[in-house]
Amino acid sequence: MSLFALQKLVKGKTDSIEVENTALKEAIGKNIERGAIPPISEMIEMGKRFGRLKIYACVNSMALSNITRDELIDEVDSSIGLVAFMELVKDATTTLYI
Repeated sequence: MSLFALQKLVKGKTDSIEVENTALKEAIGKNIERGAIPPISEMIEMGKRFGRLKIYACVNSMALSNITRDELIDEVDSSIGLVAFMELVKDATTTLYI
C-alpha cells in the first residue's frame, strides 16, 4: 500500500481530497457534491456490505508514517507485512495492491 493510500485509511481523513492540482481538486469536490462519484468512505462501505472487500494495511508503511492500528478506520481487516499478504492472496482470483 502506498503511503498516500494508507493516509486514506486514517480515521477522519478517508474522504479528504488531497490533490495538488487545484482545478482537479475542485472538479473532484463538485462531482462528489452532485453525486456523480461517491466519497471513498461510501465506496468502502459498499464493498464491505457486499462482503467482497478486505482491507489490509502494511505494517511497514504504518511504521514509516507513524500510524498506529488504533488510528485506522474500523473497516481495515488487519495490518500485516508484505510476505504475509502475499501468502494470503496467493490463490486469489482478484487482488488490488495499492
